[in-house]
Amino acid sequence: MSKKITGVEIGNYSIKLALCSRGCLLRAQSVPLPDNIVRNGRILAPVAAGERLRALHRSLRGAARDAVLVFPPRLVVSRSVVFPAMTGQEIALNLPYEFRDFLKGPSSEYYYDYIVQSVTRDGSGKPAKMGLFASAVPSKAVAMYFPIFRSAGFQLRAAVPPEAALMNLIRGRTDLPKELAVVDIGHTSTEIYFFHDGSFRAVKRIETGSRAVDEAVADEKNMDVHLARSYKESNTEDVQMLEPCMAAYNNLSVEIMKAINFYVYENHGRTLGDIYCIGGGSDLRPLLECIRRTTGKNLHPACELVPGALPDSSCTPDCVLAAGAAMQAAR
Repeated sequence: MSKKITGVEIGNYSIKLALCSRGCLLRAQSVPLPDNIVRNGRILAPVAAGERLRALHRSLRGAARDAVLVFPPRLVVSRSVVFPAMTGQEIALNLPYEFRDFLKGPSSEYYYDYIVQSVTRDGSGKPAKMGLFASAVPSKAVAMYFPIFRSAGFQLRAAVPPEAALMNLIRGRTDLPKELAVVDIGHTSTEIYFFHDGSFRAVKRIETGSRAVDEAVADEKNMDVHLARSYKESNTEDVQMLEPCMAAYNNLSVEIMKAINFYVYENHGRTLGDIYCIGGGSDLRPLLECIRRTTGKNLHPACELVPGALPDSSCTPDCVLAAGAAMQAAR
């Protein structure tokens, strides 16, 4: 595989590309998607999605043909599991049994993969147990992406869940806290990922995102929600500071605080003081300030997660997962 890799994330309302090479983010770019092309991670209009992806591929200077995809979180089932020390072949044989109570349909209709997160050794120093982050994804969902990528001029080389993309980034830096949370503020949902010592520990999904702000602006200004989104993004007439918007910020911030408090409680009072905000919604400064005030945590910008991000790389918050998908392959 080429050392230059393009990471791709196809969300419900936008497509993101990140060009990486030898552990550095070179460039990143995103384009919006019309409604109803993607819904809950499932591509409803493959031809239209392929056309948008092809146009973005052409506009991203130097974009590599080899690509790595970030799987939508709703399409992947992921678990942290512990196995006795065993070979890769033995792990492949045993993984399906770890997912049998979590999958819809026969286990043979899924692909499985894993990342070794920890190895426990016995008194003689030999590996005794292995902590794995394992994932299962429907084979039909994987097959759906190949023609889309081919039509856009990409060669799909690999695919990873969001947790693995974030681990690629976190493990690529030596200056991050041992305990941290990554808050991905999307359009219709927010995912909070928890990591300890570079390894994934838990995720919490909140069924609200930046669209709640769009709807608040639309109601207050009596306008279409799409126009309201444009007003929000450009902060036309200072709409980001409207009282209904402040209420939306507060609602999301409280849910984030609850998720963090529950994680700390479940992990025996483990100290978590740092949050890294990514996703399109993390461009809203009033929202970030509300999260900081409500949680009492240190908030960090998205670019601090990306190792080797060059000053002109356009390391925008919504392209972080795409960068993480490509980063490991590009080292």
